[in-house]
Amino acid sequence: MCDNLWSLFDFEENAAPENLSELQTLIKRCDWTGCFRHQLFQTLATSDTAALSQENPDDLLSAGIASLLAFVQNNFVGPTVSYADVLPNIPNARDALKSDGEELNVNVQSPELLYFCKVAFEQLSANAEAFAIKLWYVRFLVVYQRCLDDLTHSVYTKFDETVGQLEKAIEGVEDVRVKVQAHVEIFQGYLLFKRISKSDRWRTALQTLTGVEITVEGVLGVRTKYQQKALPQLTLRAKGLEGGDFASAKETHGQVALPTILKLEDDLRLERVKFMEENENEDAQLPAVVQQMVLSTVLYLKYSQPKDKLADEELQPYITSLLYQEYGPWATRIGALFLNVCQESNHKRTVDRSLKQCEELVNLIDSDVVPAEHRLASAFCSALIPRWQIKAKLGDLMVSLGMIKGALDLYLELQLWEEVIACYNHLELRHKAAEIVQQEIAKKPTVTLYCLLGDATDDVECYQK
Repeated sequence: MCDNLWSLFDFEENAAPENLSELQTLIKRCDWTGCFRHQLFQTLATSDTAALSQENPDDLLSAGIASLLAFVQNNFVGPTVSYADVLPNIPNARDALKSDGEELNVNVQSPELLYFCKVAFEQLSANAEAFAIKLWYVRFLVVYQRCLDDLTHSVYTKFDETVGQLEKAIEGVEDVRVKVQAHVEIFQGYLLFKRISKSDRWRTALQTLTGVEITVEGVLGVRTKYQQKALPQLTLRAKGLEGGDFASAKETHGQVALPTILKLEDDLRLERVKFMEENENEDAQLPAVVQQMVLSTVLYLKYSQPKDKLADEELQPYITSLLYQEYGPWATRIGALFLNVCQESNHKRTVDRSLKQCEELVNLIDSDVVPAEHRLASAFCSALIPRWQIKAKLGDLMVSLGMIKGALDLYLELQLWEEVIACYNHLELRHKAAEIVQQEIAKKPTVTLYCLLGDATDDVECYQK
């Protein structure tokens, strides 16, 4: 299986090999509880290199894949499921996952799953050059970094080294779709680490590989209900689709129920730009892989340009095109909706929708309406967003609209102590802020907590500690 590209487990609507192992069959069904009953997880818990070297590499890769997918479900796409009754206990998992002094975010669920990934993929990556192994190790490193509170040099170094090895392995892959997928993941990975020049190189390589060029151009249109004079408005152009051999999004994700953007319901602003030429108002339906390229382009522009209103205007047509796709990956739609939430949070006419949409995203991720295989399909190409970041954004939106008590409850749940103190100060309850911080210091004193205590009490001695 280490050389079998189906081991990338995209969960798209395509046929899987019939000769799957027990673990592979369980992964295909997203039966994580069944996976974790496999004896191999007891060996992973010991991180015994000698014992792991005796294991079947295919089974070891499957164990790492199951761990990572279950971890992504619990911490990114939802819903959260407890595996305490079937997983070996790893009391020091969080300590083992520290990197350059940075710890996992306090809201990370099931850190032992990430620990199993680390053990399995590092064991495999050190002893094999197979494309699937290298790509899964890259996926692990990206997810790992997203769960740390800050960027770390050690994780980036491993990512960069593995990408170098993966680049050589890509040359031997015949499936163009898989090549494109790898390019998208690497492109987004470098963006995560804020390496703009390297991400630009992979963006160019992706464009060359697919022959698709994604740009925006101006077309006459109106934004408001009473606008008399049409002005140039930006719209997305995806050139080169005709020459690419891409399956339609309906073929690959036709059964996926995508969340939709809520109605704006504003008395002045239109739901979206209305163009003078009717054909411009038709939504071009893009293949799933091109949707992921559009999402990646949004992130590239967001990180590589100065933050100003003009830059935000340029991002909107990319996001809008993703929001009105009839079919596509569920995780890509979640990413597009969250980007739109962030965009609209800064405008008085759209901030209400931003709040409602963010709340719906939180509820959707927590619900079990959408099956796991739909949530996980192409998830690693969709710039995964930790669920606590979406909740934190909801708290920020509540604060901006004066809903301080609601925001306070969210911040307490997420243990965002700086925001908790700001809320208590706003409610003129500074003594409560001090109590909360002192409770946390009693559990585990940190420099940050002492500084926050100083902010809450105006005691300069707190800063000297």
